Amino acid sequence: MTNARNELGPSDLQVVQALIDVQYPFDCNVIPINDNTWAIHGPIPFDGEGILAEFSTKEDAELALELLSAAQQQTRDSHGGDPGRDLSR
Repeated sequence: MTNARNELGPSDLQVVQALIDVQYPFDCNVIPINDNTWAIHGPIPFDGEGILAEFSTKEDAELALELLSAAQQQTRDSHGGDPGRDLSR
């Protein structure tokens, strides 16, 4: 769940980092799974589409998707359009 400053918790940040580490472009959206679960849904290379991550609130899922988009844009800007670089370096 997000805190008062609208940030993801440590476990949700680990999920986002794991998705960034996968090193492929994201074209995702947020979908409801049930009343207590929201997911980031998007393409999986060579496998079609699927659920990439689940969060307990829509706000957390949307914030995670924003972080993924920002990381992808930063990677493109920093590495000449190559989305497959590790952002932690």
